[in-house]
Amino acid sequence: MTGVGDEMNDVSRAIERAEEETDEMEARSEAMDELAETGAFDEAMSDKDAIERELSEGRTETEVETELETLKSNVDGGSDTESAPQKDSSTVDAELEEIKKDE
Repeated sequence: MTGVGDEMNDVSRAIERAEEETDEMEARSEAMDELAETGAFDEAMSDKDAIERELSEGRTETEVETELETLKSNVDGGSDTESAPQKDSSTVDAELEEIKKDE
């Protein structure tokens, strides 16, 4: 009977090891999902170096500034003043800063 008992102990240990390995793989999977959500892999897998990413980001900020100027000119010269309330430049600038903070 001791042979059967030893086998059962071995099977129990094997099951415990398998469960531990499964838990570890699940934890790794969750960590990788979190990294993917934050965009950490995008930067690591990108073929761009840090300077290229900064330049690309700068271009995006320039595009935002250009869009802002276009919107400001539409509001200031506004041909369609009934559909949107007019705001002064300081209000628009404050809203832009708030949007930048949120990003």
